[in-house]
Amino acid sequence: MKSSIFNTLSILVIGIIFLSSCEDVVDVDLSDGSPQLAIDAFITDHKNPEIKLSLTQNYFDDSGADYLENALVSISDGINPDYEFTFEDGVYRYPSIINLEEGVEYKLSIINGDNTYEAVSSVNPVPTLDSIGVEFQESVFGFEAGYFAEFFARDIANREDFYWARYSRNDTLQNNPSDLIISQDASFSGNGADGLIFIPPIRQGINDFSRIYQAEEFIQVELWSIDETVFNYLTQVVEQTGIGGPLAIISAPTYNVLSNITHISGPSELDPVGIFSVSKVSTIDYTFE
Repeated sequence: MKSSIFNTLSILVIGIIFLSSCEDVVDVDLSDGSPQLAIDAFITDHKNPEIKLSLTQNYFDDSGADYLENALVSISDGINPDYEFTFEDGVYRYPSIINLEEGVEYKLSIINGDNTYEAVSSVNPVPTLDSIGVEFQESVFGFEAGYFAEFFARDIANREDFYWARYSRNDTLQNNPSDLIISQDASFSGNGADGLIFIPPIRQGINDFSRIYQAEEFIQVELWSIDETVFNYLTQVVEQTGIGGPLAIISAPTYNVLSNITHISGPSELDPVGIFSVSKVSTIDYTFE
């Protein structure tokens, strides 16, 4: 494990040095667009559900999100009574955890004025997080000494699976674009990785190589099961935010990220943006000593 983590850090440093002189400032004149409904609806069996509804803003508008307060929001599974959400403190909330059932398709329904929107997402199984491996690293390339970590889990065999690994540091979720860790089976593309232990770049994605862990810090890792549509959505988020590390020299052209949310009826002529996802979650935590 030591050599692989050391090699990752070395490549990162070399890439930063190599690209430090390759930056040009480009001024772009962007026209204003019409606001679209933006939906943030990631539902898990790990916490009480929250759904955010807002309107999109112009690129250089930093005035803060314009949240929708009067929509009718619910989730149904065709088995239980609908889960109806209420607006509170900028988000729509449900008062308890929804017991998500594997193999069940859940439908999100949003009625905003005369417009109705719907989306569906399926619940897939999630592997158990087995352990967190830790290694102390001496100071190198000017970086301070500290701990590197990696999580261990095995992909569920004989099926195509998609995952999203998230981690919190000292109870703070690390949600910068570079912290987005997604996989198909146990690798990035899934080829030949069915039923295997997750590959090192995914396992070690829970590290910030510019600020490595110190004694008495706390880390919690979450592994989410997601469906293929959500995986593709997050893949496009990776492309559009320029994630890929310092060696990602060529960026993908800008385009609208896909959405699984459909405008069902009403006068709106604009498609919504965002995603609806239902996920099982496996968790594990560790305190550095």
